[in-house]
Amino acid sequence: MRVSASVIFETASLSDNQTKVNLINTGTLKYPLNIMIPMAEKKFSKDMNDSLSTLKNIFENNHNT
Repeated sequence: MRVSASVIFETASLSDNQTKVNLINTGTLKYPLNIMIPMAEKKFSKDMNDSLSTLKNIFENNHNT
């Protein structure tokens, strides 16, 4: 089964010690996989938020050194 998606990470400096981090994920899943989307979004949202927070901290900590 083949699935493709586009994932974009955007960062923007808000100030010397603040960074805005966005994740954009686009793609389509055909039936029957599309019925799993709500379950996957619920399961992975915390992990993705943790990863984005880590990325944000890396940017902010490296900027201050």
